[in-house]
Amino acid sequence: MSSENERFGDIMPVIIERIIRFERAETDAFIKQQNKRLAQLRAIERRKKEGKRIQTKPIIEELQRAGILDENGDLAIPYRDEE
Repeated sequence: MSSENERFGDIMPVIIERIIRFERAETDAFIKQQNKRLAQLRAIERRKKEGKRIQTKPIIEELQRAGILDENGDLAIPYRDEE
């Protein structure tokens, strides 16, 4: 029985490391996506300041596909500050 516990104790750090690595990869992917979105928003803001017309339809459609906006273009229920 103790050899089984020792074996489990030996592999536990490996299992924990794999879990941490997996969760870190998810976090890194999320951060990368958010940084990409921020860069897009900054580019839009820069074009707006230059007096250029901003095409909002693709932005709204992307937010709807992501579930952030509903079909009417309003903030989706999970993101509303309602109780």
